[in-house]
Amino acid sequence: MKLQDVMHEDVPTISPDETATAAWERMRALGADHLVVTKGRDIIGIVSWYDLSGPLGGTHRRMGRRVGEDMLGILARGARSLPYAKERDT
Repeated sequence: MKLQDVMHEDVPTISPDETATAAWERMRALGADHLVVTKGRDIIGIVSWYDLSGPLGGTHRRMGRRVGEDMLGILARGARSLPYAKERDT
């Protein structure tokens, strides 16, 4: 089995400037546990259901915090561009 056989090309994304409430609602609508945080075509982090749930996550949503304040930054040395699947053959 190859990675391309199981990967998803259209991953759910969100901007770091959108609110935690918008991320929560998008995850609920899509049935997703995570959203990839992107700025343009660059991946800058990931926000999870866990980040936005429970007492702390509820407080973040009520306070109007932005996704960029709640996400887990996953790329320490610069961002990578999306979509990988379309760029792999070039």
